[in-house]
Amino acid sequence: MIQDNIYARTQPSNLNQTNWDSVFLFLNDDVLIEMANEPRGKSIDQKRYSLVQAVLTFPKTASLGISQRDLNKAHICAKKIKFNVSTGVIRLKRKNIPSAYIIGYHP
Repeated sequence: MIQDNIYARTQPSNLNQTNWDSVFLFLNDDVLIEMANEPRGKSIDQKRYSLVQAVLTFPKTASLGISQRDLNKAHICAKKIKFNVSTGVIRLKRKNIPSAYIIGYHP
């Protein structure tokens, strides 16, 4: 995925193959991983939170293109962040932005 076009929707070349770009973006975002491990006093913007929500829509079983360990790590961290946002440990900055993360594997 081209870095300049990081928030653009992508279409998998094979429609039966899952596009894991959103999961890889999540795993490469050090701020989100740190936030999952140490949530106290942190805040998350709507763009990053939409990435968390997108990761949670992906299937729990890995397929071609990602390892099961990476997928499990992404799901666990995303669940922690979502839970901490819902309980108020992590503050969600409310600003509507046109986010275009891939939801699951159907863009």
